[in-house]
Amino acid sequence: MLLNPHLRSSNLITKPSLCRSQFRFLATQAKPKKPLRFRPWRPPVYPRVPSKIPSFAEVPYKTYKIRNKILAGGKNILFGHSVSKFKNRTPRVWRPNIKVKSLWSEILGRRIRLRVVTSVLRTIDKDGGLDAYLLGSGKTRMKELGPRGWEIRAVLIRRTKKLERDGLMRMFQRSLLMCPQLKLGMEFKDIRPFVKHTEWYAALPEHDCKLAFYSLMKALNPGRLKAQRAGKRRALRRRVKPAVVVRVSKNIRRMIRRRKIEARLERVKETGIKLKRRRKEMFS
Repeated sequence: MLLNPHLRSSNLITKPSLCRSQFRFLATQAKPKKPLRFRPWRPPVYPRVPSKIPSFAEVPYKTYKIRNKILAGGKNILFGHSVSKFKNRTPRVWRPNIKVKSLWSEILGRRIRLRVVTSVLRTIDKDGGLDAYLLGSGKTRMKELGPRGWEIRAVLIRRTKKLERDGLMRMFQRSLLMCPQLKLGMEFKDIRPFVKHTEWYAALPEHDCKLAFYSLMKALNPGRLKAQRAGKRRALRRRVKPAVVVRVSKNIRRMIRRRKIEARLERVKETGIKLKRRRKEMFS
């Protein structure tokens, strides 16, 4: 029995064109699909790896490149065979068990959505959170983080330094408030001799101390800041001349637009004529 009911013996003998088309249909239907492992695969875009990281961890992975975008924890793809009881070997692959998780970061104060291997999830629970896992200082830990881990680690270190700096600036502002010589309208150079012996002044650079002082002055005297801004606005109004508004009708606008287009076309023609002349000079 034939697969196609329209393909009869009479058609095979009397209608050769129909026979060819029917067999072509059967050939295309029986064509097997391309296996998944032989299809082309585009590697993912690597995350931004920060500078000044150890040399043993700065090179991205060249094989199984999805590790550059996840927290793999040193896991890699494995190849082997599944062996039956009759010793028949079938090629197979062992891939890491990757899960998509939203993990809480104490330093950033928000959740981070990541693709993580299950063994890394267990390590994170053991260490006491994502921040503790990423900020670990062991050589093996640093190496297994990968580009994605180093990217988040750099953000955490930056945020930690900023929080520490903000805390020191607040303590310096408290020491300024406790200083009896502090008065409204003072400059930093006037108050500096009275606070330079404090530990917060020693812990912070000069620039940060100035920032803390002037932000405290703004908070203590907001009315003065508003007056300064109002004075600046008034000075700007005096300087800037009022713009002369000229209303143009639609017809004039069209005429201006048309003239611009005509001028552009004339320029194009001139360049074309120049090119033709140049060609004639070259080939004459």
